[in-house]
Amino acid sequence: MFSSLYTLYYYFPVIFFIRLTIDLLIMAFGVFLAVKLYKKGIFDKAQRAACIVLFFWGAIVLLFTVLGRRSYKTDDMIYNLELFSCYHRIFAEHDQPMLKSVVQNIFMFVPIGFSLAAISKKHRIIIPLLISLGFSLCIEVCQLLLRAGLFEMDDLFNNTLGAFIGIIMFLVCRSVYIFIRKEDDLAAKNDC
Repeated sequence: MFSSLYTLYYYFPVIFFIRLTIDLLIMAFGVFLAVKLYKKGIFDKAQRAACIVLFFWGAIVLLFTVLGRRSYKTDDMIYNLELFSCYHRIFAEHDQPMLKSVVQNIFMFVPIGFSLAAISKKHRIIIPLLISLGFSLCIEVCQLLLRAGLFEMDDLFNNTLGAFIGIIMFLVCRSVYIFIRKEDDLAAKNDC
């Protein structure tokens, strides 16, 4: 991955700095938003930790999906607007590299969904899902405009599915935590 960053910088320094600028602007906006919400006292301790995880994981995702890829040597924008075409290739053609790509796209967004659900106080499913979809769309548009990848509807679906899995994981963990706390509180009352 880092060798492709070096190659990108060496052969295409302007494109490298454009990508770096986009990555830094997106991260700066995230930090700005987190600081504003922290200063207003909206976040508790767990939400602040989730913001930190979200910030760093989002930066890693941007690094691997936009900044760390080489540009295509074409002026054409490459896209695939056919939904579920990757699943067709996996099941009909037994395309193993495509299966690996789908699994990576899903798992890449699980921490994002988990963190967004932890940050959100209300609407723990809808708002994190919409934010994840927006983040995925931002990545796909950057890949399209910078010719650093393929804009695919399947990537949007898979990333959002990964975020949904992360949200469900958070809700299950939260339910287990609340159940254990109630049991401990009940046991403490019975001991008194």
